[in-house]
This record gives sequence, structure tokens and C-alpha cells, in this order.
Amino acid sequence: MQAVADAVPEVLELSRHLVQAQEEERKRISRELHDEAGQGLMVLRLYLGTLVSESPNPELRMKIEEAMSMLDLTIGDLRRIIARLSPRMLEELGLMAAIRKEARELSKSTGMRPRLILPMGFGELDHEIEIALYRSVQEALHNVANARGAAQCGETFAGKELCNSLWNRGRFGGVAC
Repeated sequence: MQAVADAVPEVLELSRHLVQAQEEERKRISRELHDEAGQGLMVLRLYLGTLVSESPNPELRMKIEEAMSMLDLTIGDLRRIIARLSPRMLEELGLMAAIRKEARELSKSTGMRPRLILPMGFGELDHEIEIALYRSVQEALHNVANARGAAQCGETFAGKELCNSLWNRGRFGGVAC
């Protein structure tokens, strides 16, 4: 029994290092996507824009404009992926603003209306705790978005304790974690 108790601090430290490594990897992937794929897509968009303006053929212009529309959707998807990987909002404006932004994104992409109950002042939290809370809410909202027929979802912060609740016309039956 004592051996288990002695191992707890070591396991917690290893867990903390794992989370840090995951966040660093997310930031690296986010930067690479932005710097490489994002820049390439923007250059392609500029090139297609030039072709549209220089093409004398109306049918060809229409096809190029369709390709540009698809490219714009792809660029938007890439921006969302980059934001999910490395949420600048969390760094710049804090936990509550980042959570609100995630809820707005869910609403925009699914039409669902998340209900957030957040405290006015959450106080100063360790950055690692903020990341863990943010990732927890992000994953919960992602799961709700992927659940078929989900009617509503809610996130409640009670003090410094996070409680995720999902409702789905009885399908989740008030599942809470």
C-alpha cells in the first residue's frame, strides 16, 4: 500500500510532462500547418484570382471561381483546425473567453445553442490547469457536435471544479463527468 502512495507523486509528474509534451506538439503542428499549408493555399488563391481576372472565357472564369470557393472553404477549415490545436484566444484573453469562443464555433457549425454557466471571476489559475480545463470543455463540445440528434449541451463551472453536462433528448440521460 505504501508503494502505491509513494508512486503517486511520480505518476502525477509524468502525467504533467505528458500533457506539456502534447501541448508543445499541438503548437508545433499548428505552426507548420499555418506556415506551410496555409501559405501554400493563400498563394494558390492569389494565383486563381489572377486567372479569373485575366480569363476571357466566361465558362472558364466560372469554374475558376467555383475552385476559389472550394479553396476558401478549405482555408476556413484549416484555420479552425489550427485554432483547435493551439488556441490563441486562451493565451491572449484567458480561459472564459476561449470557452465562449468554442461555444460560438459549435453554434456556428452545428446550429446548436450551447448554454454556458461560467463564474464572473475565475481567479488566477495555473496555466496547466487552464489548458486542462479548456481541453476538457473543447472535447465535451466536440463530442456533442458529433452526437447525432443532440438537442442541447451545457458547461457549468462551479468554483474551481469543472462539471460537463450533456443532454440529448434523454439519450445521454443527464450524463455528467
